Amino acid sequence: MQTTMIPPTRLVVVDSYVLDAEKLLAGMDLNTRTLLVDRDEAALFQVVFTLAALAKENERPAALDFVTHGRPGAIFLGGRTIDVTAVEEDALLFGAIGKGLAPHGVVHLWSRDAGTGRAGRAFVNRLSRAIGRPVAGSPRRLGAGVPWTLDNGSRRAASEM
Repeated sequence: MQTTMIPPTRLVVVDSYVLDAEKLLAGMDLNTRTLLVDRDEAALFQVVFTLAALAKENERPAALDFVTHGRPGAIFLGGRTIDVTAVEEDALLFGAIGKGLAPHGVVHLWSRDAGTGRAGRAFVNRLSRAIGRPVAGSPRRLGAGVPWTLDNGSRRAASEM
């Protein structure tokens, strides 16, 4: 019997600080590749290396989902705050992330409040420019009992989970 590899439609990056991160990752479908980022590791490098490894296999995800904690205008990933300043400081890494996605790829920030208010909109827009792809972040708190929608985004990145 011959098996066929299913190309990934998404890469889901989960920060280890997220409650039940392992359970969340275990429930992903076959079209999803996953990356659990430890709090003491260089998270952005891990994302770039994972996308490069997928590209070697001719697999470029159409979506990159970050599941992290956050605040208006920032996400927390690998023990680091990623905000507008961090995006500017690590512009080359964010550019490499964009190049690792499919040509029509999008980025989703499943992070509480990351897209909220003026700071959230500025962050989402700056991140989109650095990655070169549409980015969507939540304009409200995410969590139990709250709809998980991302409708504060650049261009066509809105999504639901």
